[in-house]
Amino acid sequence: MKRKLAISDVHGQLTALNHLLDAAKFNPTQDQLVFLGDLIDRGPDSVGVIKFVKQLQENHPENIFVILGNHEIMLRRYIFGGSSHMWLQYGGLKVIEEMKTLFAGETDRNDHLVWLANLPLAYMDENYLYVHAGMDVSCPIHKQHEDSTFMALDTMYTVDDVVLNKAIGKRIIVHGHTPYSSVYQAGRFISCDTGASVLQNGQLSLVDVTNGLYYCNNTQSPDVTQLPIKQLDITERILTD
Repeated sequence: MKRKLAISDVHGQLTALNHLLDAAKFNPTQDQLVFLGDLIDRGPDSVGVIKFVKQLQENHPENIFVILGNHEIMLRRYIFGGSSHMWLQYGGLKVIEEMKTLFAGETDRNDHLVWLANLPLAYMDENYLYVHAGMDVSCPIHKQHEDSTFMALDTMYTVDDVVLNKAIGKRIIVHGHTPYSSVYQAGRFISCDTGASVLQNGQLSLVDVTNGLYYCNNTQSPDVTQLPIKQLDITERILTD
């Protein structure tokens, strides 16, 4: 059976990403992998992550899906919109310096940036909806606004279940954006962001939603730990955010 894997908020941690894929024995011809946004900023190798993920998707478009996070939205607004400098405050200055030397020229850089800026805001299969932070339940999946990538946890977690069912059926929502000390499931939400490049002891986690487990790496060593997805009460999770 094809495993369904998800990873969020890579934030430039290319080495850790490769450690996780190796530990999980990831096979792009057999496993589905969804990147939940925030590939870039804060970490050591944003350009390397962009190159790696773009190539992986191009080689295996039937199994690799990539969606936008709020950091890609900030990049897009700065580079293509010229309307916001917010990105520069959240890691953009370092990425700009990387882009000057780590692409094989202007054409190569622009090709990657256009790919990154035009990624979708969500991906949905028969069991799961994959988003960066949340969704506006008043809009169809294909008409979501980019502001949904900035959505606060309590905004999404307090949506009435009847309303969610009408919007996405019985699907479980897999997301990132709000870091926590472990991967967890709270109600019909699975949170994948464990704070790589953000929290003091943050880790990068690759989540196997098929088997209810995840692989995590502290970004400082090659060691990878396998753990079960933690079960949390959704109300308590909202109150601790």
